[in-house]
Amino acid sequence: MKSAELSQSNSGRASPSVGELLRPVSGELAALFNDAPIPAALAFAINLPPPLWEPSEAPKIRAGAKLGLLAGPEVLRFDTVAALQNLARRAGMMVANTWGAKGVFNWADPHHMGTVGLQADDFKLLNFHDLDLVIAIGADPLESPDDAIGCEVLHVHPLQIETLSIAPTTTEIKSLTKPPLFTAIADIAQPGYLSNQTPRHPARCVMDVKRSVPPGGVVVVEPGLLGLWFARTFPTETPGTIIVPAWSKPGAAAAIGLIAAIHGRHATVITSSPMDEITAAIQEMGTQIEAPVKIEQWGPTDIDLSKTQSLIAVAGEVLAWRT
Repeated sequence: MKSAELSQSNSGRASPSVGELLRPVSGELAALFNDAPIPAALAFAINLPPPLWEPSEAPKIRAGAKLGLLAGPEVLRFDTVAALQNLARRAGMMVANTWGAKGVFNWADPHHMGTVGLQADDFKLLNFHDLDLVIAIGADPLESPDDAIGCEVLHVHPLQIETLSIAPTTTEIKSLTKPPLFTAIADIAQPGYLSNQTPRHPARCVMDVKRSVPPGGVVVVEPGLLGLWFARTFPTETPGTIIVPAWSKPGAAAAIGLIAAIHGRHATVITSSPMDEITAAIQEMGTQIEAPVKIEQWGPTDIDLSKTQSLIAVAGEVLAWRT
């Protein structure tokens, strides 16, 4: 799998890489991640300054179009969560988010539409194919390629939110029906959270981790089936608390967790067993510098990943992390 290119603003200045933020603790480890971009959720969690961006007006939205709202991870990188929430409330609309933007709305907020971009049928199960236009705010093509969305897409920079004009709907937000994706995933996750089976149901694993995280802590999960379950079912109250990178390479979750820890956030890192050499080296480095990072490795006796078939039956094959 190839790493994503570094995020850039329209001023041309790139965001820092994972390698750059690891360099103060280990030049050798840093060199392994020089091409790996900082996930926006991590940037939000550690208050990393966003790239420069030259202001411009938001694009115009044609009158009468049936609209959808999609939030991508750059909403976190540019710290415009409050602006997005205000827009949704003014317009009376629900907002879908890709997994890198989890937490832009509390999972129980009536404006929260669901997390998308992970599986083949996600956008169809949001009924986006019935719309004229989806306004994608701060989208990342690794999480929401245009050709997956199902209708015309209008890209808006997060710093354009406040100048974006959307006619308000006349329907009360609390009376809107959640889309099939939200309800289908809830039907899998909610019983799973309470399951006492052995090995544990993946949703129970997610809930156990959530309950164990100290205040102010973050959870970082490696891409793949573990990342799928956390991105799908982690009940997120605030942004920057769950990080599953959109790119994949050995040691990715551990490297991101170590960065969070050296910036003062307790990090719980979830990886597969057996642990790869790079993750093991990062774990040793974390111990040496007494960073608040805990790395857990899960195997077949810890989590029943055969339950992934229930997600695939609902939303199709997993598409995340294929580029």
